[in-house]
Amino acid sequence: MLASEKHLPAEGWKYTVFIIKHNIMAITRGEILLALHSALLGEIYGSIRAIVFEYKPDKKYFKLRYYLDREPTEDDFENAAVTTTEFISTFKFSEFDTIEEECIYTNVPLSKIEALDGAVYLRKEDEFGNLSLDGGYA
Repeated sequence: MLASEKHLPAEGWKYTVFIIKHNIMAITRGEILLALHSALLGEIYGSIRAIVFEYKPDKKYFKLRYYLDREPTEDDFENAAVTTTEFISTFKFSEFDTIEEECIYTNVPLSKIEALDGAVYLRKEDEFGNLSLDGGYA
């Protein structure tokens, strides 16, 4: 914080002006992952194949994308909204101007999905995108 004193010439009054400089620091990838992991507790269900995120600190933009193994329903969008609400509550409200949630059906292998800035959850699947309960070993 910088301070400077000013004098009003006629009245002899003195006042101090404080200039506050905020250090704008982007949220780190580690902070995002920790907050998302916490927000996702109890929110993962069988139809979710992957959850990825995108964060643009210069635009104060955050996107959470769910990849599903079926067409999205209203409940999927509600679940994504609950997760982002829990996520942003970890940070200052001023950190974000735009928040988006997406729910997308895809049957392509997880290795071919658009991971944006990173994945926070990946379901265990074989190389063909099928749910793998046996560890993927023959």
